[in-house]
Amino acid sequence: MSGIRPEEASWAVEVIVPLPLAPLTYCYPFPIEPGVRVIVSVQKRTLVGIVRRSYPLDQPVSGLKAVEKILEDFPLVPKDLLAFLEWVADYYFYPLGKVLKTALPPFFWRRPGPRTKPLPPPQGPQKGETEEPLGPRVEVYAQLGYLKRLDHYIEAATSVLAKGQSVLFLVPEIVDFERIYQGLSKVFGANIFPYASHLPAGKRKQTWLAALSSPPAVFLGLKSAVFLPLRPGLIIVEKEASGAYGQEEGLLYQARNLALVRAQRAKAKIILGGALPSVSSFYRVLTGQYILTKTRTTPEKRPRVNIIDLSSQRGYLSKNLLNALKITLGHGQKALLFLNRRGFAPVLRCENCGYVWRCPKCDFALTYHRQEDALRCHLCGLSLPALPLCPECGQEKVHFLGAGTERLQDVLLRLFPGVNILRVDHETAGTPKKLASIRKRLPLAEIIIGTRLIRRLGPISSLGLIGVVLADKGLHFPDYRAPERTLEILIDLYEALPPQGRFILQTFLPEHYVIQAFARKKFELFLTEELKRRKSLNFPPFSRLFLLELQGRDPQKVEEAAFKVQALLEGQGPEILGPSPAPFYHIKGFYRWMILLKHKRLVVLQETIKKIADSLAYKGVKLLIFPDPGEIL
Repeated sequence: MSGIRPEEASWAVEVIVPLPLAPLTYCYPFPIEPGVRVIVSVQKRTLVGIVRRSYPLDQPVSGLKAVEKILEDFPLVPKDLLAFLEWVADYYFYPLGKVLKTALPPFFWRRPGPRTKPLPPPQGPQKGETEEPLGPRVEVYAQLGYLKRLDHYIEAATSVLAKGQSVLFLVPEIVDFERIYQGLSKVFGANIFPYASHLPAGKRKQTWLAALSSPPAVFLGLKSAVFLPLRPGLIIVEKEASGAYGQEEGLLYQARNLALVRAQRAKAKIILGGALPSVSSFYRVLTGQYILTKTRTTPEKRPRVNIIDLSSQRGYLSKNLLNALKITLGHGQKALLFLNRRGFAPVLRCENCGYVWRCPKCDFALTYHRQEDALRCHLCGLSLPALPLCPECGQEKVHFLGAGTERLQDVLLRLFPGVNILRVDHETAGTPKKLASIRKRLPLAEIIIGTRLIRRLGPISSLGLIGVVLADKGLHFPDYRAPERTLEILIDLYEALPPQGRFILQTFLPEHYVIQAFARKKFELFLTEELKRRKSLNFPPFSRLFLLELQGRDPQKVEEAAFKVQALLEGQGPEILGPSPAPFYHIKGFYRWMILLKHKRLVVLQETIKKIADSLAYKGVKLLIFPDPGEIL
């Protein structure tokens, strides 16, 4: 069809291609349904695109290229999903083509070969032909204990499936996916469709095609499953407070928030579950916007949390924790020690002149990795050989400051000779191959040391002790949600411990409200205190945030651009914080400045950005816009 003459093309067809471009217009003899895949020519390239809309041409338009080929005679992206993705592009100030590139599975963008079988049309009722979905309602389900939460989810899902509707079930991480998939399979059998990036491409394709007809089935997946083309009657978000629902590169979407939007658009019920509500959900419960399911906060026979004040101890291994380790090993049980900092020493300093080894690209302190005898930057990945001499004064008086998992392992090997110690961090378990190797070694391990990657191991048999080496490390992170993130990590660890196990928490801040709320299982204490803190600072849920980040290779140009943007924003309505250098100011050769905007109304922030958008272009400086930023970095 590429040889269509202008007089033959009576329809214009807007096509979205997976590039940072506005929808492109082509011509065709007849209209093409939105959401259908087509082959088009773009800048001397032939690409797969998605039809956005068709409209009649009043008269032939010269210069319009023709759609070269229609790949299916039915839409792979339903109208409601396409409208949702346009909303996402507008909300996140992100090119629509790149949004679709992120949201749709890889098979969408592959040009079919000559022998490729055509995709089968979706079976069953199409959009708009199903029963009326459930009325819009948000339920917050708070329950400490994974199995009790799963029982609630199964009951809710069974009720929805009986009405002929589908269920979208989101989980934050692969280990949650594996565990919940097993639990659901026992009840729903083969009526579960998995969807996650770690699954084979064919499996994801199968699930996408199945979702097109929204059959009465459970669609289980990680954050990308929020884009599946179904119209659910129920959406479940397990561990809704988890930071893993945030995408960290490209389109920086928050899947938990997008699930709320999808539920609203589908008029579906949504359950936000977890051991405790997120702070924002709890606020909406208090203001009557959400419904809180009343449950027992603390299940019976749960281990007590022992708090150790490190200010009265020497080093990071207290006598109490060491004694607990001896007892646990003596009983033939495993011990898990959590320290969310990898490497041997986070900082190297010369004792003679005070010089600190820093990354030349990021100006960030280099971490010493003893096993590799290397200095590594945990921001850009730069690796340098460890130098025996200080480059400033030439002395050999190098002092290691702080401790990471590698140093902790070194200490424990000396204290417990002959004990099998397994280390789980980015160096040992950062790839699927390394993780598989670690899992094979897990049955023989006696002491397991790890960062948050330790969760990827899944359930650990014969676990008798969990020790948190430094519980308040995360509280000092430059993020207004640091207390919530810290509590989330502690609860994750606690839920992995059998009822008869011991839990020891070491901290320099034993009276901090996060530590006290966790130790006493008084989560409302934390939520109430955290709401007071955020209200005093006018942080969400009492305001909405937009983060503007300016980055470039010339520090002076970036700084000048930041203050020019501030001048444009003055008097527009939002509260302005900054500009200021980002906490991680110099990363991978780029210098970064930040401006944080606050306002109670989202629309004010959006209109402010749109009003000045045309004036925000500066040569050599890139401006990034982050609505609802996950971390203030």
